[in-house]
Amino acid sequence: METIFNLCVEALMWAAAEGHVDVIKLLLKHGADVSHQLDSGFDAFTFAVRNGHINVVRLLINAGVDVNKPMRTDGSTRSPTHQLSPLMLAVENGHFQLAHGIAFQIFFYDFLLQFLCHCL
Repeated sequence: METIFNLCVEALMWAAAEGHVDVIKLLLKHGADVSHQLDSGFDAFTFAVRNGHINVVRLLINAGVDVNKPMRTDGSTRSPTHQLSPLMLAVENGHFQLAHGIAFQIFFYDFLLQFLCHCL
């Protein structure tokens, strides 16, 4: 029997893979977990990056996705043997504008963190 959580996670993954921003906004509003991973290691962010959906990637980043978290892409349920960063996955799939945005996001957060630590 499907739980509401499972249905919400499946809907979030599907919406991210297909680029449905409005559906994702609705799911996030109702508590969808952006960090949940399937047994394969894929999550909503992975699907959005792999398929080049820039607006979905932005939305998920704003919802708290860790852009530095390596993504398992080997499909195994064991310990990951092949990991890519979101940046590497975007480049591997030819989504260079998206890769540029992710790289900027990583740089911006690292810079801001260093600046705040230095000032405090």
